[in-house]
Amino acid sequence: MLEDLYLQLRAILAELKHWPDQRAHAERRRDALERAAAIGHPRGIVVMCLGNICRSPYAEHRLRQLLAGTELAAVSIRSAGLIGPGRPSPANAQAVAAQRGLDLKAHVSETLTPELVAQADVVLVMATSQARALSGRVAVRTERIFILGDFDPELIRRREIHDPFKGDADVFSASYDRIDRCLADFVEALRDGWAGEAR
Repeated sequence: MLEDLYLQLRAILAELKHWPDQRAHAERRRDALERAAAIGHPRGIVVMCLGNICRSPYAEHRLRQLLAGTELAAVSIRSAGLIGPGRPSPANAQAVAAQRGLDLKAHVSETLTPELVAQADVVLVMATSQARALSGRVAVRTERIFILGDFDPELIRRREIHDPFKGDADVFSASYDRIDRCLADFVEALRDGWAGEAR
């Protein structure tokens, strides 16, 4: 009985940890959409996560797919990570991406460099810790950094996009579902901003 109570208390505390993210989400979403619309026509976009094998390569390919056939199709899109260059995406990442029409088989992780960031007007990150690391490592201005989870149109549990590394196919699917939602609204805001500039 005490063990059950302890587990319930841990679950409650885990949820409370994310309460500030949930409370601030609507305002952060508005700000992210407005900032994305103000970009106009970016030269390049870098998508970043920790290891560049699960989340950011999927987001890179999805973003390229979303922009294909639009006025923003020529935007350069790359992905990178903070650690571990030269690694492939895990089997579950490849399988779940393939079910969604994206091929990660040829992906090899790349480490973020100042040169890569210099070619981009936008850097999309998966977590606030990555935004902080990015600012410290390559001195990117904060207005160029977007936390992808801030674009989520649904009620959120946490701000960061969950890292599915070592998870099963369902864990990858949940993470990729959220990336899809966030990228769809990011792209819509970009296109709205570009259309406003073109008028």
